[in-house]
Amino acid sequence: MTSVYRTSGLSEREIWEIGDNYVAPKRKMLIEARAELTVADVEAVGLRVEPDVIPHPLHANIDGWPTEKDEWKMFGHELAERAAVVKRGHSPLVCQARTHHDTLGA
Repeated sequence: MTSVYRTSGLSEREIWEIGDNYVAPKRKMLIEARAELTVADVEAVGLRVEPDVIPHPLHANIDGWPTEKDEWKMFGHELAERAAVVKRGHSPLVCQARTHHDTLGA
């Protein structure tokens, strides 16, 4: 499973607050950037997004990862190619057309 937050409709400030309040403390590090994907991006590589409202109402998990390391890495690379990277205080570094309403911040 990969932990994500559904950020569609949120302001930049709200997205970074979720990261600062729920992700950074768990990882014990400051968040300097995030990757954005849509549900359609995740589903296109054969994975699924499952809502999981703990620890936050907008929390979800990317699930359906293969068990074989090589396959797992391939799925990860495919997601990375689809992702838009957003550095704190900047616009997305990679802009792609979004075809689904839910944007995921990982």
